[in-house]
Amino acid sequence: MTGSLVWKVSSMSGYDYIGADNSSRIRFKRILVLLMVLALLAAAAAGVYLWQRDKTQAETLEAYITAVENQDYDEAISLYRSIREKALANDPSLQGTDPSSVMLREIETDIDLRLQDLFTKLKNNEEPDSGQLAFAEGMAEIAGVKVINFINEQLVLYLNGEMNVTQIRRRVNSLLALANVDPVMSDIAKQLDIMAKAVPLVIEAQSYLDEEQWYSAHDAWTAIAASDDLGSFAVEHAYRRLEHTEEAMLQPLLDEADISIDGGRYVTATGKLEALFAVFPQNEEVKKRLDSCAPFIPEETVKWTEYDTVEILALRPLIIEPGLAFDGDDYAAAANDAMLTADEFKIMLDQLYSNNYVLVDADALYEADGSYREFIVPSGKKPLIIVLDSLNYYVTRRESGNAWNLVIDEKGQVSTLYQTADGDMKTEREAEAVGILDAFVEKHPDFAYDGAKGVISLTGYECLFGYVVSSEQAAARNAALTSHGYAAEDWSEDRLAQERKQAEEIINELKAKGWLFASSTWGNINIRDASMDTVQADTRLWLEHIGSITGEVDILNYPYGAFVSGSDERLAYLREQGFRFLTGQGSTPYRIFGSGGLYADKLQISGYGLRQPEQSGLGRLLDTAAIYDNASRP
Repeated sequence: MTGSLVWKVSSMSGYDYIGADNSSRIRFKRILVLLMVLALLAAAAAGVYLWQRDKTQAETLEAYITAVENQDYDEAISLYRSIREKALANDPSLQGTDPSSVMLREIETDIDLRLQDLFTKLKNNEEPDSGQLAFAEGMAEIAGVKVINFINEQLVLYLNGEMNVTQIRRRVNSLLALANVDPVMSDIAKQLDIMAKAVPLVIEAQSYLDEEQWYSAHDAWTAIAASDDLGSFAVEHAYRRLEHTEEAMLQPLLDEADISIDGGRYVTATGKLEALFAVFPQNEEVKKRLDSCAPFIPEETVKWTEYDTVEILALRPLIIEPGLAFDGDDYAAAANDAMLTADEFKIMLDQLYSNNYVLVDADALYEADGSYREFIVPSGKKPLIIVLDSLNYYVTRRESGNAWNLVIDEKGQVSTLYQTADGDMKTEREAEAVGILDAFVEKHPDFAYDGAKGVISLTGYECLFGYVVSSEQAAARNAALTSHGYAAEDWSEDRLAQERKQAEEIINELKAKGWLFASSTWGNINIRDASMDTVQADTRLWLEHIGSITGEVDILNYPYGAFVSGSDERLAYLREQGFRFLTGQGSTPYRIFGSGGLYADKLQISGYGLRQPEQSGLGRLLDTAAIYDNASRP
């Protein structure tokens, strides 16, 4: 076809030009030249634009600097406003990369630096020069906002007690007179003396907030905000802090309530939630939690006086494998007299529940100083405290069919590791009193008032829940192992740390489930027969190696019931170490307040007590014949 370009597929693949007349070639070349010229012109035009843009930007910034240096603030603020208007009109997708936005940031940075110089002088109690004040005033709204923010910051420091009224006046008086500040803060100078009365109140409120004493902080800020004689600035500051307090306090206090709910402490949780509800009456999370607690709150309660009976029952680790306990060895007779079997304990709980006993926390009986505290129980119920004594698991306990260790099982629950009669190791939750009682309360939550469980009383001898947690225990543990036919073990620092960690995990879980802790002394010593030096050394060991894991305890169970009383210096020493509730042993319930604390007798539950119910005192509480396991015992 004449005048056209002809293409064909070459043998090498691709396309080859094969033909066109001369006029067509000339036309094609001219088009190519024209396109190249146009491209060059476009590039040149873009370059000129960019050069002109950069020139304009540089000239604008130079013009701003010149205006400021000449104190021509009308021109300087005019340039600032013009650039700001252009920057705001730009496409947001440019994300501040357009020339106007870049110029705006540079000018605002310059303004910030100049004002910071002014503010630094004022903070250093130096007089600002007239040029600095003229700049702060001349730069109108952009400087005015920053100056007002600075004044507000200084006023807050004043309210927080970080400067006196003379210092605050020196810092802000020269700024309050500026034309771009005065309309907003015209009465601040008059308020400074009035605000002086607010300073101690603000300091107190802020200290509560810093210490996360949420309700005290909330009450303090509310009182300041409601005041009509502290000045509007102090009141507005209190409103802002009150809002911050409410934002900060809600979740931590909800979390606290959740911990109580998870531990079955519904009465405690309800009290916490009702306090929250008073602050957040419309909050659905608070309402939802209150509704979840309601079914577990007794409809009626009664006050328990100092003279009303409180039963305190104590028992040693349970016999899990009667075949090991009653095998005729040297430990069989002692196990038969001193301990209960796991099955007997389960029957005992059923009877106590049927007889309208209810578990209460031991520390509900007394105040922090050891004086009497009136407490409440559900109407128709009788208060009961259970003490698990010496729950340590010495090697000798293995001979009595007791547990070897407490462990955390795969469900995160405290369970028992023990050896069966066949020699196998087995983990079971409802083998020791801890797990049995936890499971029983899950089935019968009304058996535990506010989630109370019992008191776990610990010695420090040999181990803690079967774990060796200190080098002081290691030697005694190895001696016990070897004397009973087991190999001694290597108690390296790393292993002791690991065993300590395991014990801590168990204690934390027990605490979360409502268990309290007590001391049975480090060496299970007879305090009545021990010297003052022995009592002091023993107590120091217990506090260092056991108390450091359990956390603070204020209950001490006298081993063998051997108490000291009156003006005995050993009792005074024990009180000084923080022990407020001390227990001995007796067949009848007995409590007395005095000497800085509470003393009470525990009723020991044992095989002997089940066989001799009248002599032991168990007959007034339980049908011991229905509990006693004749089939398992010798």
